[in-house]
Amino acid sequence: MATLCLLLQGCIKEDLSKISSDYEWNGKISLPLSSKKITADNYVGILGLVDDYINSGGWGVVHTTTADFNFSDRYPHPEYIDSIMLRFEITNNFPGKLEKMTMLFLDESESSTIPALSDLPLEMEAPTLNEAGDITSKSYLLIDQWFSKEDIPSLIDTKFVYVRVLIKEIDLREVVRERMDEYSIDVNIALRSVETVPVEEL
Repeated sequence: MATLCLLLQGCIKEDLSKISSDYEWNGKISLPLSSKKITADNYVGILGLVDDYINSGGWGVVHTTTADFNFSDRYPHPEYIDSIMLRFEITNNFPGKLEKMTMLFLDESESSTIPALSDLPLEMEAPTLNEAGDITSKSYLLIDQWFSKEDIPSLIDTKFVYVRVLIKEIDLREVVRERMDEYSIDVNIALRSVETVPVEEL
């Protein structure tokens, strides 16, 4: 807070126009960026997620989806960014085990720009469900991924995040199948950036 006070007109005797442009503000900014619920309803397949899984003989079913990820809207001056940390929060609220989860950043033409996560593929155990099909415990992952200044141009070009996951060992009890549209894989992405900004730009 003391650092910010030095940059406010009411906190200093000299006006900002008299401060040397050599001064810079170094700070950290945290923002939510993207959120996506992956459900049986937004599954694209042949007969539907459960029926395709059954027809696979238990091998599994591949679910793919995209979410908006417009990084450039948040950063009109990417040249000031020193580094970015993206925090991925993934919660498995779906009655199945997740394997080979892949995330990629895509540009406007949906071509890959850069991997969203480097330590892939991810795996998550199925949540615990009771006799009524209620989730009693969830599988949860929190992953921090750092990107350097050299990665910023690729992030600026990103418009979507692509998610691909293999779902296995789906709970096929009737009570679960009747509530299948209530379950989801929740992906939330937030960011923290470290920036160096010339004082005249503040």
